[in-house]
Amino acid sequence: MADDPKTLAKRKRAEEFKARFRATGLTQEEFRTRAGITRNVFYNLSIGQEPKPDQKRRIEALFNDPARKVVD
Repeated sequence: MADDPKTLAKRKRAEEFKARFRATGLTQEEFRTRAGITRNVFYNLSIGQEPKPDQKRRIEALFNDPARKVVD
């Protein structure tokens, strides 16, 4: 049975997040600290849940420049 579109979108978000996270070269702890997110948020992102707008902005900034600390 084929997955429904929501499941496919969630799976795609999860795979994209994991690939982009690995490309930063940071540990999970470093990434979470620099992005200002909790362990639970990191887990939720890794299973394809959408981040809140403020989290998304910080995560995108970190993906674009892993060396910076983006916590406001």
